[in-house]
Amino acid sequence: MKTTWDSKRYAQIIKLAQYLTSLTAQQNVWLEVGKALLSFFNVDLCAFGERHLDGTIEVRYWATADAHRPDGSAQDGAPPQLAILSLGESETAIHELIAETLESGFLAQQLFFTPTPLSLALLPITHEHQVIAVMLIGHHLPEAIPNELLNVYLAVAGLVGTTATRIASEQELRQHRQHLAELVDERTMALTTANQQLQQEIVTRTRTEAILAARLRLMTFARTHTLPNLLRATIDEARALTESQIGFCHFLQPDQNTPLVQHWSTNTVQHKGTADMTSAQHTVDQGGSWGECIHLRRPIIHNDHDSRPHRKERPPGHANLRRELVVPVLRGSQVVAVLGVGNKPTDYTPEDVKTIAALADFAWDIVENKRVEEALQQQAITDELTGVTNRRHFLAMAAQELKRVVRLRHALSIALIDLDHFKLINDTHGHAGGDQALKIFTQICQQHIREIDLLARFGGDEFILLLPVTTGEQARTVLERVRQALIVQRPTFHGGPVTLTISVGIAACDAGEAQSLETLLGRADQALYHAKKAGRNRVSVDHTLPAP
Repeated sequence: MKTTWDSKRYAQIIKLAQYLTSLTAQQNVWLEVGKALLSFFNVDLCAFGERHLDGTIEVRYWATADAHRPDGSAQDGAPPQLAILSLGESETAIHELIAETLESGFLAQQLFFTPTPLSLALLPITHEHQVIAVMLIGHHLPEAIPNELLNVYLAVAGLVGTTATRIASEQELRQHRQHLAELVDERTMALTTANQQLQQEIVTRTRTEAILAARLRLMTFARTHTLPNLLRATIDEARALTESQIGFCHFLQPDQNTPLVQHWSTNTVQHKGTADMTSAQHTVDQGGSWGECIHLRRPIIHNDHDSRPHRKERPPGHANLRRELVVPVLRGSQVVAVLGVGNKPTDYTPEDVKTIAALADFAWDIVENKRVEEALQQQAITDELTGVTNRRHFLAMAAQELKRVVRLRHALSIALIDLDHFKLINDTHGHAGGDQALKIFTQICQQHIREIDLLARFGGDEFILLLPVTTGEQARTVLERVRQALIVQRPTFHGGPVTLTISVGIAACDAGEAQSLETLLGRADQALYHAKKAGRNRVSVDHTLPAP
């Protein structure tokens, strides 16, 4: 069977991931990645740039196709005599691009033409949320590397960062084992004392390994799950590490007194309490142990919870607490969150504090990155001014919905909506007035449509509305309500009140009817034209049937 481009790249990434998994701490990750990229992806050049403590940039671990080396051969990792780049001014430019990528954490591209065309991509490699190196990938192309290939290389950079993190963890664990072995050798004559120290080291090592394993699991989990699921997984890890029965995490508002959001472990929600575990109803002053932790800005242990002074009464249905450990997460002078566990079978110890503190601090960084990632994803599909879906995302969602129309045999309608005389609003009240008119329309429209309906800004003053399981006449009823609600709104702009009206063109397809999105949009546009020609401020439905 012929392999598609996407499946081929996917197979290459899988092959690279399997190869990187086999690497050990005794191997040079950068050299092995360079060789793998030459082998699996047919790149023409691969290298890695790093910044030294003195601020200088060094590019090392070069890997180039033999055919492009001046002498036809070079030792692995040795800088080739770059005939392809002709070092000189290019070297300065490359170092500047590396410095920029190290600072920003975003990929960069550059096209060189001396003497041979080379399209160079610089991709950040991260370790524990720090950009530690930059991967340089070059192709002999006279134009920029295609976005499709850049996405592949971004995935490769992520794999390299994960591999570097894994190998660093393995090296740390190996150092722990070596240290234990040295202790045993040095204290052979004092067997009793040595045995006690060894047992303590084993406990510490086991705990460290468990924390590292939990951190690696959370890093992997974060890539494919939502923020609430990530928070739940973090709390579950904290509960398991301390052998507790209850776990919770509270995020704090900047006022340092109001919880922003509360999350509880899976076990707590399922078995330990019936109270509302998702709402943030209490201030810090009402918060019991976690409020005490925030006020004191240090970990709190209560191994006899009910006998502590000034104990707060638990709300009905709240999980019963016998022992509790709460640790703050500090960023600068602010407590940004608290992570807590409860009801361990034995007393909580300072070692438990270290465990939860290490996990809480690391988890906060993962959560912050996830929040930024989800915010960026939302920005990519949202119109900045009105907050509704943008054109690109709408077209993708509408195409999927049209497939469901045929499969599930339900009706669907699309409405094109124009704000009447929008240019006059802009000319009379300025662009601020025009922006306000767009926002008012979207707010009113969203008040009259369902959650399954999708409103998008199509461009300028034009909007589009997708109404699944809706006939043309049903869509007309919805849009008439929107039109009438907009008329009575009469907002006041600079210069006085304004009556806002809309013209709407609707096209529908019957249950199970196969129509292309282009056809539906064309019919809706024709209906919109008739609405405008008839005097605007009206809703028109296109009743023509598509050509067979």
